[in-house]
This record gives sequence, C-alpha cells and structure tokens, in this order.
Amino acid sequence: MRFTPRKGHSKAGAELTRAILATFRLNEALLQAGDDLVRDLGVSSARWQVLGSIDAGPLPVAQIARDLGRKRQGVQPTVDRLLQKGLVELRENPNHRRAMLIALTPAGRAVLDEINERQESWVNSLARTLGVDELRQMASLARLVEERLSDRRARMSRPSRASTRATPGTATRKVPTQRGAAAARRRGPEPSKSRRG
Repeated sequence: MRFTPRKGHSKAGAELTRAILATFRLNEALLQAGDDLVRDLGVSSARWQVLGSIDAGPLPVAQIARDLGRKRQGVQPTVDRLLQKGLVELRENPNHRRAMLIALTPAGRAVLDEINERQESWVNSLARTLGVDELRQMASLARLVEERLSDRRARMSRPSRASTRATPGTATRKVPTQRGAAAARRRGPEPSKSRRG
C-alpha cells in the first residue's frame, strides 16, 4: 500500500503512518516465515505463539490472550486445535473453578523445544547484519507506541463524568408507560391541592 501524506498530516504523523504500514507488512512476513519454519511439525505461527506463552507455566486462555495482545475469542480456537492434537491439556485452576489452565503436554514440550532450537538459528542468521543498538531502539519505539495506544483506548472506554451526572437545577421527568397512562385515565383527574393564603 502506497502512502501519500495529506495536508493535515504533521511530519511526525506522516512518518508514523509509514511506520505503521511497514509494521503491517512486517507482521505478515513474520507470520509467513514462522509458518514455513514449523509447518513440518504440524503447527502454525498462531499455535506457536500459544505454546510459547505457556512455556514458563500453565495459564488460563484469557491471560494467554492478554499476553499476545489479542481477544480471548480469537485465541480459543487455536487452543482447541492444540488440545485436539494433544500438545496442550486442561488443568484445574486453584484460583478460578471455571477458568481452566492450559498446560503443555510432554508432546507439546517436545514440539516447543524443537521450535525454540530452530528459532535460535533462524533469528541469529536474520540479525547478523543488523545493529544491536538499532534493534533495541526499534523494540523501544514499538513499546512506546503500544503504550500510547493502550492509554488512548483506556481513556476512550472510560465513561465521562458529565454523562453520568445530572445537570444541577434540572429534574429528571419520568415518561409514563402505556399501563401507567391507562391507570391514570381510570382514576380520573387528581383533585387540586388547596393553597394556604
């Protein structure tokens, strides 16, 4: 996708847009490379990510999704496929009866160990001509943009105080329902209240 800055773009905004588009392309390239690296093991990049997220210990699906920056509904089908292949198993969660823990099986551990060995060789070769300082800056900038996006999303999802509070001096008027209106007609007009002089 080609990008042409618009008049309203700041210089930083235009460069960030170029970086975002490059990130989209990089993500697709990494997923494809991951698929190629582990295809003969019967897994994909998506399944690899889930296996790697529980490398250090069992986790519930919701936590796996948060660690991957994804929604639970998007991770659950991948977990289900790993369960079917016998690479992960369900375990009781002492902290939550309904949220089972996802853990590696011995077969899953063997597959992940093989994947990790392949990844070491692959990434070392890829990084051979790249500078360590530049890679650190790249990772730091990615984290910074992610944090800003998370902060903006949190602010947008937070209800406005003004919208949850009545304006001083105004009263809330109840809208009569059909049943209430019918009952009022049966009762007839209310007698007027006498005012004291």
